[in-house]
Amino acid sequence: MTQYSYINLIKREAKAYGKSMGAPLAMAQEHVARDAGFAHYHEMVAVSKANPSDPRLMRRAVGVSNLEDVLYRDSIWAALGSLVEDAFSGAIADTNATGFTIENLEISSADYDETNGMLTLEVYFEYQGEQDLDRVWHGSEFYVDAQIQLIFRDGWDFVEEDPLAVTGCKTDQDLDHEAEQAYEYEQYQKSQRKRNESHEDPFEF
Repeated sequence: MTQYSYINLIKREAKAYGKSMGAPLAMAQEHVARDAGFAHYHEMVAVSKANPSDPRLMRRAVGVSNLEDVLYRDSIWAALGSLVEDAFSGAIADTNATGFTIENLEISSADYDETNGMLTLEVYFEYQGEQDLDRVWHGSEFYVDAQIQLIFRDGWDFVEEDPLAVTGCKTDQDLDHEAEQAYEYEQYQKSQRKRNESHEDPFEF
């Protein structure tokens, strides 16, 4: 069943609206359809069959015309900050930085499941802190790949179990170490080439 499809959510809203206003269902459906930007209810239903993800349907049903925008709603963004802080609390303790914030967030995919109203986002972001200049540097940035799951139930919220799953993470220390190793390997290769050249037979043509 697609009980959480956009059109079914709108139909549910129309039914509740009609009941609260003491109006016939047909009148409530027409009101909701026009308020959503359609000429009439039948046009809205026809559009939902041809294009179930029409931005007008999405906006009326779940409050956004682009699924990526769900993450930037004030309450969701604030809650995400708390989830990330909890996920990285141990790692943060190993740094000498404070005041970590989410920066440069990118969403690579947004998938909405009409059967359960669940939205799955694949994201990348940087979690940056301010280095304490009076202490030895132990890193101040995390580069994170993660999966975020939210659910729509008369509004958006995070799922109860595993709303944030970190699928990949590197720190600025990791990147510095990798760069150092790459440089050392490059220098090793150069020294090997010079060594081989010095052992070549000068009379060989």
